[in-house]
Amino acid sequence: MKGVKFRIGHNSKFSIKDSTGDLKETPSSNVLFSAIINNINLLYGEEEASNSIGLFNDSSFSISSMFIGLDFYNIKTNELEKTLYFVPKPEAIIEKDFLGDIEELEQNVVKRKTAKKIKLISLETLKQIGETWKENDKKFNFDLFNLKNIGSNLACLENEVENLGIKDSLHKISIEERVSNPHVKIDRLTTSSDNFYYEDEVIYHYHYEDDYRIEPFMYFMYTGDLTPKLKSAINLIVDEGIGGRRSTGAGVFLSNEYVDINLSDNSNPNIFMILSAYFPLKEEVDKLLGYKLEKVDGYVYYRGGQPYRKKSLVLIKEGALVSQRVKGNIVDVTPKWYNTKNNIYCYGKAFSIGI
Repeated sequence: MKGVKFRIGHNSKFSIKDSTGDLKETPSSNVLFSAIINNINLLYGEEEASNSIGLFNDSSFSISSMFIGLDFYNIKTNELEKTLYFVPKPEAIIEKDFLGDIEELEQNVVKRKTAKKIKLISLETLKQIGETWKENDKKFNFDLFNLKNIGSNLACLENEVENLGIKDSLHKISIEERVSNPHVKIDRLTTSSDNFYYEDEVIYHYHYEDDYRIEPFMYFMYTGDLTPKLKSAINLIVDEGIGGRRSTGAGVFLSNEYVDINLSDNSNPNIFMILSAYFPLKEEVDKLLGYKLEKVDGYVYYRGGQPYRKKSLVLIKEGALVSQRVKGNIVDVTPKWYNTKNNIYCYGKAFSIGI
């Protein structure tokens, strides 16, 4: 699978929020789509930006949301020894069929609290989970207790980190923290202080464990081909940033690179998983097996001046399961009174993989 990897600097901050104002760790495919189209507009103008939306409508082209990955560098040699890519857990029950006694059941209750905290799993873990799908029960017959927890919400298979020599201390790894910084608004005319408020941000930092430096990064996957102009717009994300509060230095990266990700899209899958924000077509609704919903709204600040509120949508979040490969849709969310020749769109195409 083809992808784009963005290196994150030590103590880099990001401000990506949902419609309720709560922080998100990484941008959705809709936010990524908006960033790319905006950068095309900056580089090549409005007409090219409008034409580029047609490229995203192409059935052969799609992008996933952005997710977290980890690079394990050997401090002594400064060589990259391991890279792990993470994706959301599938939206279904994941538990091993219980065949033990009461004592083992009580132990599992304690372990389940740890397993419940897992939000993201490695790609290799996803592959193994997919092989255990039970169609009749609509669940995965997989034991999450056997995974190696990385920090509080990441997990991978034990054999993925066996050669690193730190598998017993992976739970100590901490790559992010959420902070609330106090701010005061200053009136531009009178220079008097106005409202006092807090601004939440996610801070990503490097973690050192024994002989390793663990660096977080963000990445997304895509199908189809990237045109030179699309590549230029993606490259500009490094400097232009993504998400909110970019004028304060939030949302920027060190560099990016185009990579091949070891993810085999099963040609004869038991089930499909969606790795993007998804707005289903009417005929695709009955294909949904497990999902969570997310409201998407916001304002249009194009060219400054009066902001206009976009039409609200409810999208299906990453990790949804479907019985067949689906397409999704790019939806026009242009405000009713927004006078411009260029419409505003929400990216709801499905980036689905067979598992």
